[in-house]
This record gives sequence, C-alpha cells and structure tokens, in this order.
Amino acid sequence: TSEDIINYFLSFAKNNTHPHAFYHRSTIIKKLLKFLYINKFLSEDLSGDVPYAKYQRPKELPSSYTNEEISIILNSIDRNSKVGKRDYAMISLAVYLGLRAGDIVNLEFSNIDWENNLIKLTMSKTSKEIILPLLPEVGNALLDYIKNSRRKCDLKHVFVSANGAYSKIKSSTLYYRIKYYINLSKIDIKNRKCGPHALRHSLATRMLKQGQPLPIISETLGHSDT
Repeated sequence: TSEDIINYFLSFAKNNTHPHAFYHRSTIIKKLLKFLYINKFLSEDLSGDVPYAKYQRPKELPSSYTNEEISIILNSIDRNSKVGKRDYAMISLAVYLGLRAGDIVNLEFSNIDWENNLIKLTMSKTSKEIILPLLPEVGNALLDYIKNSRRKCDLKHVFVSANGAYSKIKSSTLYYRIKYYINLSKIDIKNRKCGPHALRHSLATRMLKQGQPLPIISETLGHSDT
C-alpha cells in the first residue's frame, strides 16, 4: 500500500545516510512497482507514491598537478618527433588554456586568430562561446606542429592522425597520450586522475594560488556558474 511505501522510505532514510543511497533505492522500487502494475501483479499503480529523490554528484576536489609536475610532464614529450610535436601542442592547450579534451580535438584552423593572438571557439560541452589569448607557449607549439609535423591533408581540424587514414584525433587518443606521458615522467600520481581534465583543473589551481578572482577563473574555463 501507499502507507507501506512511505513507512519504508522513512525508515530507510534514517539508516542510510549516503547521498546516493536514497536515489538508487527509490529508482529501483519505482521501476519495480511500475513493472508489477503493468504485468497485473498489482491492481493499482503505486510507483507514483515513491518519494522523489534527486541525484547528487559527489562533491570531491578534482585531480590537479603542481607547476613542477606539469613541467616534468611537458619535458617528457619528445618534441623532435612528429608525434611528439602534435602531442605537445595538444597538451599545451590543456595546460596553459584549460581546454577540455573535446574542444582540443575539435579545434579548427578557423578558431585561431593569428593576427590578434586569440583562440575563438564554441565549447562542445556547454555551447558557450569563449575567447582565449593565444599565449606564446601555445602559439609556438601549434606552429611547430603545423609546419613541421602535421600530415598534408584538407581536413579543417588542426590535429589529425599520425598514421593510417586521415582523420581528426579522438578524445580517447588524447586521454591515452596524456596518461602515457604522465607515466613516462614517473610522477607519483597518488591516486590522481591522469587525463586532460586533471591538466585543466591544474590551471584552475595555479590561478587560484596566484590570487586570481573566481569569476576570472570561471570565465577562463568556460564555466557557466562561478
């Protein structure tokens, strides 16, 4: 009955304090009650009596790396090789500008304003337009890759595969390349994540330690909420 359902969740809420417990339990029971009603095991649809529970993302600090660790990671990249030039340019966009993996691999030549030293793009995750300075570290890495490493093709994307069919780089490739260089650098990651998001949040951490206001950090990362 409805009373059974309410009493059960009142008891459950007292004994299970994990933020996800109530959400998962209510979701499962709601689906079960709907199933029982549809298949005529229950004469009444009681799924609507299950208390609503909103899923809450875990509130944990994202992984980040120190300035010294970032330098070691960048120095582990062989910039004399063609693949190394490409990887260094991609990783520089995460390290110095805080771009997400999707925005790095989707970067097009039309997004780079060389004359005004700017990168203008619409972020793939939020659809928010963002304008970032084309810092010398990033610009030089991009030029080195485009002039001396990038395969000659008509693709509009800046970063393309080093071998095989011509195609833009995948986000998964960028992730594994970053993980490869972090492992190569022999940094003790201490249970930290090894992907582009960690490099993105390393930039936020550096800016915070430098005393940058939160709205500036938020704008740099393209966040919609400070």
